[in-house]
Amino acid sequence: MALFGRRPRGVVPSSVIASLAEYGQAVIAAKRSMGPMADPRFDWEFMSPVMLSMNGPQRDQVIQELYDAALADADRPMATVGAYKLLAEYDGNLSDERFAALRDAYLNLMRDMGFSGGHLTGYESSRWIELQGDLRSSFDGR
Repeated sequence: MALFGRRPRGVVPSSVIASLAEYGQAVIAAKRSMGPMADPRFDWEFMSPVMLSMNGPQRDQVIQELYDAALADADRPMATVGAYKLLAEYDGNLSDERFAALRDAYLNLMRDMGFSGGHLTGYESSRWIELQGDLRSSFDGR
């Protein structure tokens, strides 16, 4: 237990945690338009605390905070997209089971929303093929 019963301060700013679902919605909107992220709220200033913390000793805590926040959010699907994409901006091939769970949920959501395999990055396609087989029959073939 922390001194005086207080929880340790989170690494990921509360403003980022509170915006995960909105960030996820902006990611999906960009995917639909096949263009870059158009929402100015989600620029380097939004992402930098996560990116910079991932390079240090608090990496595990950052992943845990984003994972926990996504699971607890009222809009869990979009918060999951947001948490996954923040981590993927740092490294799309993170070797962490929590990252893999976020990525797999994102991939299933993308398929369920009717996106094609052409909307996936190379590492996302590779992960889908690793788990499900050929993109054409299992992702695009719905």
